[in-house]
Amino acid sequence: MDLLSSVSHTTGSDTASVALRPKNAGEGKRPAPCYISVGVQPPHETDRATGRPLRSMGKGIGFTSKPVDIYSRWSSGGTIELKYPDDFRAHFGKRTVDAIPVGDDRGDWTVVLYHVDGGPTKYTSVVCNGFHA
Repeated sequence: MDLLSSVSHTTGSDTASVALRPKNAGEGKRPAPCYISVGVQPPHETDRATGRPLRSMGKGIGFTSKPVDIYSRWSSGGTIELKYPDDFRAHFGKRTVDAIPVGDDRGDWTVVLYHVDGGPTKYTSVVCNGFHA
């Protein structure tokens, strides 16, 4: 899919940004929708009751964005930008927890882009990136 992506974080800030753009956006006919969800995993596991960091190492997907069609801005050639923590949530069964600010959990954060294949359990990792806070 020739997807260009970037992750940015300014040291000392509580936020991060994820940008997505198909390499050939704006050229030719718009492809069929392709949905991507972004997972942002803090350095430590999230307490399911409080949404706060624990001492154990992070596991799983972390906080996720709603799926976005990477071709939604095809005609303009625009970039899709997601802001962390604003656009992200953790899902624990029926419970949803807002994403924690980056400054609440110092260390190495992992950012994974997932191709959503049709449901909340059908996804494939596409790109892995990260940052240190």
